[in-house]
Amino acid sequence: MKNLTLGLLLLMFSTFPAQSMIQTTSKSLVNTCETKECHNYFVRFKSFSKQGYVDAMYVLGEFYYQGYGTQQNTEKALKWYRKAAKYNSGHAQFKAGVIYLKEGEFQDAERGVKYLEKASKNNLNAATHLLGLLYLEGELVDKDIEKANTYLTKAYDNKYPDTVKFIAINKDNDNFTPIFESAPLNIQSVLTPTGEMETINVTAPTLNEVFDIQISYFESTLPNGARATGTNIPGRSCAEVISCGVEANRERIRDFFLMGW
Repeated sequence: MKNLTLGLLLLMFSTFPAQSMIQTTSKSLVNTCETKECHNYFVRFKSFSKQGYVDAMYVLGEFYYQGYGTQQNTEKALKWYRKAAKYNSGHAQFKAGVIYLKEGEFQDAERGVKYLEKASKNNLNAATHLLGLLYLEGELVDKDIEKANTYLTKAYDNKYPDTVKFIAINKDNDNFTPIFESAPLNIQSVLTPTGEMETINVTAPTLNEVFDIQISYFESTLPNGARATGTNIPGRSCAEVISCGVEANRERIRDFFLMGW
């Protein structure tokens, strides 16, 4: 069985600083929790998952993977990531792909790459970036400079921070020239803002607030596979129901969970 190199572990678990490629882990935003409150959230999301809410399936996978409100269980986490992935959840596809790449008894590089490719097609930059590094390194998959170039350039074009930093670190290395020579952005213009800078203070929602927003969304809509107008009120669209305003937060919520990987 092939082992992951330090570089790939880095890419899977952290947004590395431009001056260092040594950091290999980062603290997940969802951590092991055995309190009654955590268990109650676990029960709620498990119920919504069984009802067919794709985002609930994805979060339930997170709960199992981290042991949040339940006993840690990678097998069950993978099960629910895969269920959500079937309904085209790019984040779930990415998480399933990473597990197949890194988890010992579940390691299946071919299957992992397939999930990452699906996530990349769903415009998840983290998956596109990781695919580029996989093909560039050639450890878990056959080295393919052309594919590496395609994926890294796509992620770079989308200004994905990890890709921009990776290129900034390696732009003077002759070994990387074939990968980055067609990169469409100016590195410094991305890394260094020009002109006056406005300071904006942003207060992130608490984990409980994130969960409550999702629960509110589930309670105001039909399960994904059976949704018609977008609400559980016959004949009324999401735009006509105030509670459907949480729909705009769905991508932000999924990104919230992805930040810890």
